[in-house]
Amino acid sequence: MQIQQLNQLRITIKQKLESINQELDKIAIITQQKELLSREDEDINEKVIDLLEDSLTSYLEDFKLEINVQTIFLIIPNPESIISLKKNQELFLNSIFK
Repeated sequence: MQIQQLNQLRITIKQKLESINQELDKIAIITQQKELLSREDEDINEKVIDLLEDSLTSYLEDFKLEINVQTIFLIIPNPESIISLKKNQELFLNSIFK
C-alpha cells in the first residue's frame, strides 16, 4: 500500500514540476531571458554552452552616452566605465541633478 502511495506522490510531484517548467518557459519568452533549469530530456552540456556563450559574448560595444541636459551633476555608474553590454543585459543609469 505504501509503495502505491509513494508512486502516486512521485507522479504528482512530476506533474507539478512540469507545470512549473511550462510557466517558467512563458516567463522566459515574455522577459526574453533564458531559463536556468534543465529538464530530464535536455542535454545539460548544450544548455551550459548556450548560456556561457550568451554571458560572454558582447552584443554592443563602442557606444557613447551623450548628454544634452546641463542640469545633470552625476551619472551612476559612470557611462565611460561601461565598455560593452551582453545579450538581454539591462542598463540602468541613475542621475543626480544640480
